[in-house]
Amino acid sequence: MIRIRQVEQYQENNRIEAKKATGGFPGSLWETYSAFANTIGGIILLGVEELPDHSLHVAGLPDPDNTVRQLWAGLNNPDVVSINILGPQDVRIEEIEGKPIVTVEVPRADRHDRPIYLGRNPFTGSYRRNGEGDYRCTEHEVRNMLRDGREGPQDIKRIDALGLEALCPQSVAAYRRRVVQLCPQAWPDSLGDEAFLLRLGAAARGMDGIAHPTAAGLLMLGLPEKIGVAFPCFALAYRETGDGRGAPLDGGGQHAGNLYAFYTRVMERITGQIRQSLGDTPAAQAMRIALSEALSNAVIHANYYQPGGLTVENTPGGIVITNPGGLRMSAAQAMAGGKSDPRNPTLMKLFKHAGIGTASGRGLQALEQALRTYASQHTALKESFNPDRVTIQLPWPQPKQAEVERQAILDYLMLNIQADAGTLCRALHLPTETVRRHLQSLQDRGLAVREGSLWKLPR
Repeated sequence: MIRIRQVEQYQENNRIEAKKATGGFPGSLWETYSAFANTIGGIILLGVEELPDHSLHVAGLPDPDNTVRQLWAGLNNPDVVSINILGPQDVRIEEIEGKPIVTVEVPRADRHDRPIYLGRNPFTGSYRRNGEGDYRCTEHEVRNMLRDGREGPQDIKRIDALGLEALCPQSVAAYRRRVVQLCPQAWPDSLGDEAFLLRLGAAARGMDGIAHPTAAGLLMLGLPEKIGVAFPCFALAYRETGDGRGAPLDGGGQHAGNLYAFYTRVMERITGQIRQSLGDTPAAQAMRIALSEALSNAVIHANYYQPGGLTVENTPGGIVITNPGGLRMSAAQAMAGGKSDPRNPTLMKLFKHAGIGTASGRGLQALEQALRTYASQHTALKESFNPDRVTIQLPWPQPKQAEVERQAILDYLMLNIQADAGTLCRALHLPTETVRRHLQSLQDRGLAVREGSLWKLPR
């Protein structure tokens, strides 16, 4: 994590905490242990002090072996901390310029162990890291960690207070058409909507014998006012930078207040822009894949019990998608792929039936691959806390050589009214085959027209 021999080059931050500890074992270590474990991990340096200018200075420990013994004693005492998540490799005695220090590398705790807390009460003893300091978690943060770690999937729960009339008929019909189109033999016309929803897990029959929506079914296909009954914090927002008000997603009379309609409308709007700017190119296809993976990932992993809502911002620099709720594994594990741990597994299944999302733990890997295809950039994945949010940034494609060449052809035609392929080759110093390929692409996109041997811009 850091170069121990060069520790004085560092400052305290959200992953480094220094404690002088020359006067005895520091009790404040436990707050930092809890804070690092409940956020993204970090390293505690015992025998290192922070100077007034915020630089670090090695003070050294008078008895590092005793410090380590006290550390292990506290870690294994449930009256001190709830659980020990450290192994022998995480605690080391180091020596810098003849001065001994103890380094404690605290990993991010597994979601099943969070919150890591002091004493016996998670609501008073849980901490998180924010910048250079540790803060006591709010009751809401603690409940979110408990819900993620110790309770089963929330989205399979039946909403007994509502019937199937809480679902949007247009959304159910549109979703069913998409599912049936992908696998018609599995969904015969004789299967009614209620049976269709029950089979998918979007509904479940209650003790009263009546079909009620599940949490996933309500989020996916519900009417907005009915979703608010079970999820008071539920909110969806799409914004386009520049108009100052955000572009609505309810055009054409289509309801956009549930997840399926929101996903569909956002994809329609942005892929329309992709098609307009990139045409039918590999870059356009790669960006559509990246957008679908990023948006479905956010929808599937969001915490709909948490305020803040799911937002999509369409900016000149790219698409920014933010969902409420933290990562359930480290960012490195999420990007590495191969392990699927969705917060809403039933929602994931509903999207998978519609051919949306990988549902294999490789969604972010697919996103990364697509990004590198069209933009030669890495996925920007960011986790923030208080409140917990995850943000994915998709850059718009940078102009590549082919786009630069096509734009040069359009610029020439604009200035010179018309030209044949040979003239364009000589003027732009491009091979004949390259010019012919670009002219065909521009014609297919309606950006150039051919009259005999001459090419011009459309009127």
